[in-house]
Amino acid sequence: MDEIAKHVEQCYQYISSGMKALGYEIDTPEENHCHSMLVVTKKKEEMADYFQQHGVFFTAGHGDHVRLAAAPFTSEEDIHKLLKRTIKDKNKGLGGWGISYEEEALYLLADMSGGDARVALDTLGFIAD
Repeated sequence: MDEIAKHVEQCYQYISSGMKALGYEIDTPEENHCHSMLVVTKKKEEMADYFQQHGVFFTAGHGDHVRLAAAPFTSEEDIHKLLKRTIKDKNKGLGGWGISYEEEALYLLADMSGGDARVALDTLGFIAD
């Protein structure tokens, strides 16, 4: 997990410095960032269209804000591994729940998540609950 956290931090720093170099304001405090950042822009619709066309994870926020994600899991295989680990992990996942699953269902969920681990994990949590 430390390796993943390091990767996310590198992605975050790369995206953050690039957005700042382009003149955008990052509205997420440096000490409190996670895998996403709020970007202030007057061109929210234009930015959202561009991100959607280029496969960048984003959410159009309130006002002049767009949230960008620097997610470490983008391939179907990566998300499948994450889902499987989440189901088995007794400390941080659903390992204590006694969940049974079919491998094909996890691959389907990974595929349907569109490369967004948050969507896959949220859906898995909803199904498990």
